[in-house]
Amino acid sequence: MSKSLVDIAKEYSRAWAEHDPDAIAAMHTDDSVFHLHDICTAAAGRPAVRALIVALLAATPDLRFELKRIHFGSDHFVSEYVMSGTAEGQTFAISGADVFTIRDGFVESAWRSRPQIGLSIGPTISRRLQQA
Repeated sequence: MSKSLVDIAKEYSRAWAEHDPDAIAAMHTDDSVFHLHDICTAAAGRPAVRALIVALLAATPDLRFELKRIHFGSDHFVSEYVMSGTAEGQTFAISGADVFTIRDGFVESAWRSRPQIGLSIGPTISRRLQQA
């Protein structure tokens, strides 16, 4: 029996809360695309998705998400949250929204939109990706 969208959303959120890039990447399809707008180019494929997540967590080691609302469709869910942490020595807390498309129980695409955070950690994540 396949997982429900609610179960997938809970598992995915838990992996982020635990800062577990292996668990997060394992929930993506082999050809998944992860868009982290205003921070870096999209990561295509599970290994690239994992590398992007590792860079993001390294740039913001205390990254946290406070879920505000979640909306479910037939093959996707949208989460609204407040993301907080420390980047480049500065604390931040900003609102964000993510759209996740699910295929066969895996994340096919993730659209993370955080325009303000891109200004502060975009260069750090880009450097970390280039070093990987």
